[in-house]
Amino acid sequence: MPGGSNLLKLRAPQAGVYLETSVIGSTLQHSKSARWDSQAIMNRSSGVLNYSGSDNESVGFTIGFYAQRDALAEVINPINALRALAFPVRPGVIPPSVCYLDFSDVFHNWACVVQQVSVTYPDDIWDPSGHPMSARVSINLTEVDIQNRAASDVGSGTALSPF
Repeated sequence: MPGGSNLLKLRAPQAGVYLETSVIGSTLQHSKSARWDSQAIMNRSSGVLNYSGSDNESVGFTIGFYAQRDALAEVINPINALRALAFPVRPGVIPPSVCYLDFSDVFHNWACVVQQVSVTYPDDIWDPSGHPMSARVSINLTEVDIQNRAASDVGSGTALSPF
């Protein structure tokens, strides 16, 4: 990856979860959406767009888990720890664990919560006790520390290139 490593680190200190793995850049998605409202103006064929806000930034990525010896310790337990991050720390009206994401030069100590964890078991390889020997986990994160930056603060003077 230009300017940085493909090492992804996801930390949830409150829950005791620490994930460090290599991620191929093409498997990481990052999005930010703006909301524009159209205001009708008399004697105009189209309305004027007014900025009304934006959604939180979101990041998604997929990683694989592969067991060499112990499917429970190398696949099931890590997946259960990641799935637990989508729930409150304690039952009730309590927020989920705040996570911190580091990836390349794109994210550094980015505060987020786990929005979704999806698990697939692509292989028919299971250990004798019935645990899968491999799994693919897709994780979607949503930002929690809204920076409320202006566009001029984010991309000022940046030349855009599709490749």
